Parts: sequence; C-alpha cells; structure tokens
Amino acid sequence: MHETSVLVDVVSGLILLLIIAAATSAIGKRVRLPFTVMLVIIGAGMAMLADVVPLLSVLHSLSLSPDMILYIFLPTLVFESAFNMDGRQLWHNIVPVLTLAVPGLLLSTGIIGGIVYLATDIPLTAALLLGAILSATDPVAVIARSSASARPSG
Repeated sequence: MHETSVLVDVVSGLILLLIIAAATSAIGKRVRLPFTVMLVIIGAGMAMLADVVPLLSVLHSLSLSPDMILYIFLPTLVFESAFNMDGRQLWHNIVPVLTLAVPGLLLSTGIIGGIVYLATDIPLTAALLLGAILSATDPVAVIARSSASARPSG
C-alpha cells in the first residue's frame, strides 16, 4: 500500500509541475521572457511558497533519481528539440555548426583536460574525459537560444 501512495505522490507532483510549466510558457510569451528564465523564476517562487501553500507540499516528497533524469527526461528533451528544429536553418548554417561541433569541441576538451591535468593529481585520461563532459554543449539550450533569436521582434 505504501508503494502505491509514493507512486501517486510522484505522479501528482509531475502533473502539477507540467501544469505549472504550461502556465509558465503562456506567461513567458506575454512577458517576452525566455521559457527557461521564466521556469527559474517560477521555480524559485515555488520553493519559497512550498511551506505555505498546501498544494505545493507534494513537491517536498517528490524525489527524482539521476537515472530518471538520464533515461527519461534528457532523451525526451533532446528528441523534442531535434523534432522541432528547422532543418533548413541547420543546413544554411552547416559550416559554422560543424566547425564548432568537431574541431571546437576537440580543442575545448584538450584545453580543459590539460588545465585539469596540470592543476590537479587527476590522471590525463580522466582529465580529458572531464574536459569532454564540460565542453559538450547542452543541445536543448542551443535550440532554445537559436529559436528565441530567430523569432521576429515586434
């Protein structure tokens, strides 16, 4: 019975967060702020109000494991970004994209890995892996930024 209660709390919390995210998107379009900025503002406000508002108390019991984020949320975000990406815009900018994606990533990985290797006792292989992790750009953030800058102003 306890597992059912936990499942109901998790599903209720996620549904509440999705409703809040949808409302945040609508508000963000009227205020003309990027969706991610609005999510941070709303999230900070919810964290402050979670002790006062009974409906938000469900969020205290909501815990997300790293596996849930890695295997459920991240692939969904990357898929959604790729699905909504304008292929013609990508093809138009293919040279700068490939220049940044391949040599830029390798150069950044080497610089970060070299600095970490020289500044710490971390082995070179691990330092280069850390450099690769830190150099990789979040594709969701790039898509959000490029779609925001592609919108006509006014």
